[in-house]
Amino acid sequence: MPTFNEYTNVDIDISVDDFLDECDSYDIEHVIDYLVNNGYINDSAKLAENTNHVSHNRDEVVECLDVIKENYYMLSTESEELIKQLAKTI
Repeated sequence: MPTFNEYTNVDIDISVDDFLDECDSYDIEHVIDYLVNNGYINDSAKLAENTNHVSHNRDEVVECLDVIKENYYMLSTESEELIKQLAKTI
């Protein structure tokens, strides 16, 4: 794994799994873009794009999902069931 010590005198070893586990979907898209732009993977491997449906409101949807995630404990039973059903259809 790479080590980072550009700004300190301490080597920091970060595993890929640990790094990616801390990323949100926006960060993951940037990682994928970096890999595509630097030739590590090709455009066809870009999983962030769904060719069947492209949402023009992606940022708005992601923001709404973040609000739900942060406040899941406030959801009613009906709302939880609706979210579960939606997730199953994807």
